[in-house]
Amino acid sequence: MSSPTPPGWYPDPSGQHATRWWDGTQWTVQVGPPPAQLPRQRLPEHVPTDTVFVWVLALLPLLSLPVTFL
Repeated sequence: MSSPTPPGWYPDPSGQHATRWWDGTQWTVQVGPPPAQLPRQRLPEHVPTDTVFVWVLALLPLLSLPVTFL
């Protein structure tokens, strides 16, 4: 048995508004603006992003291509 969805603001299922209040059992007439989006956090300057490990992870799917054709 699944647990019920807790009350809160959720995307409006009708698509007419950004959000709609779910009272735990049904949708209400209360509508609201879209939820505020938090800005993405930047990596600190000292964190290396151009490393061998990053390139291996990026190219790993390409290594599987020849195996799919065999």
